[in-house]
Amino acid sequence: MPNGVIKQIDSVAVSLAVRFLAAAIPLLWFGCEQQQYRSISLSLPSNIRDKQEDAAKDLSDLEKKVLWHLFGKNGINIVPAWAHSDGSKTSTIAIIDSGFLPSSSAFVGCSNHFFLMDFVGGYRQKGHHGAKVASLLGTCPNNPMGLIGVDNASPIIWLESGEKNRSPAANLMLWLIDEYDCSRRGALDCNSHLAKPIDVMNISGSLSAIKPSLELATHAELLTISGLARDKGTIIVAAAGNEGQNADHIFPHFLAGTISAGATTWSGVAADFSNWGRTVDIMAPGENVAVVANIPQFADGTSFSSPLVAGVVSLMKSVYPALNWKTAIYFMQSTAVPMDCDAYCVGRAACEADCCINGAQVCTPGRLDAGVAVRAAKMASMNGLPDIALVDSDKFFVELKAYGSSVAGKFKARNVGGRRGRYFLTTNNAKVRVAPNVIDLDRQGGPHDSQEVVISSSVSHPGWTNIEIKSKESGRQAGYTDEIVISAWQP
Repeated sequence: MPNGVIKQIDSVAVSLAVRFLAAAIPLLWFGCEQQQYRSISLSLPSNIRDKQEDAAKDLSDLEKKVLWHLFGKNGINIVPAWAHSDGSKTSTIAIIDSGFLPSSSAFVGCSNHFFLMDFVGGYRQKGHHGAKVASLLGTCPNNPMGLIGVDNASPIIWLESGEKNRSPAANLMLWLIDEYDCSRRGALDCNSHLAKPIDVMNISGSLSAIKPSLELATHAELLTISGLARDKGTIIVAAAGNEGQNADHIFPHFLAGTISAGATTWSGVAADFSNWGRTVDIMAPGENVAVVANIPQFADGTSFSSPLVAGVVSLMKSVYPALNWKTAIYFMQSTAVPMDCDAYCVGRAACEADCCINGAQVCTPGRLDAGVAVRAAKMASMNGLPDIALVDSDKFFVELKAYGSSVAGKFKARNVGGRRGRYFLTTNNAKVRVAPNVIDLDRQGGPHDSQEVVISSSVSHPGWTNIEIKSKESGRQAGYTDEIVISAWQP
């Protein structure tokens, strides 16, 4: 199932004076409790359609409450971000999802802004999950539903994965970053092509239907694709999941090279369904978020946090074209609105056990602040690499190969930041060794900014292994901590 629980809005047509004619007063249903809210058509004035930060000034208090995820006290603080950039026509975003709705009035009127690529024919998902996700990322100016996306300037490609993931997400990911030009036959029957790999990719769906017997092979494939995306300059943003559990141990939410988004409520605390953990990189609104389908709706789920983060990543890349997944995480985490144990765990004992050490919340730094994050990216475009070590790797998955009765593999750790860093390497598998177990990396561009690491085992099939590469500060508090996980396995 997609990572979203939809709450339907019953619309009752009414007439409002002057600017908001024929707007709607919806009746919202939250669980078993009925609550009434007034919503209106949030049409943007035509004279400011090209300046989104000015558009916010013309919204009423009621409109800003409906769009709290953008403009509210505990929203993503989008207006200062728009002062730096409202997107770029040269930067392309892709959404892999199911149930897009190109006929929605939120998307009609700027059809050259959106491109639907359908590899599934008539097997489209009927619930419009993709449309709801898409409406948070980008919409048409002056749309009668009044919804405003985070990035309404960059071209957006909708990739229909179809009912029951008829076209597997891995195939669509691979097409977007490596087979996009249709120059060779790949996993998909390629009937459309792109000029270059995608810049930002949003994945709000779930792969929970994968058979347990295929999880390791699928995980290895996704990690390989994630590494390829990094090499091609594509940044992947994904939903952290709605299981209300530690995402560090749930397939497939723990993917290196991917930015993972958890969900918060209008009050600024974590949603009780949102996964937690060190692999959840940033928190963003994901409860009672205004979205679009055939009629306006409000939706819950990390599915709807992810496109907000993806939109901000796109804005950051528009002001800092050298942005990669590591710098994107750093800019967002180092500028996040802090969340303490109470706000992050909201009384969930398992979360407190995992993420609260000596009273300090040590997992996810906090809530996304788009304004400060985009500003940080813009400063980097002027001043160069951020003055911090940022560890990366040439591979996120290492296939162990047999050498007699033992197995071995290797990868190259590298620093993509602007400061020298020391890292400590450990494995979670007593049968596997890693050497060296301490490395010093110069800043990017220095003579020793990378180091080869060898993974080995005297056992022919040691099992799945995670190698953690951490700085000495990792795990002490919820702030940016420089670390990465590389996985190894012998299929």
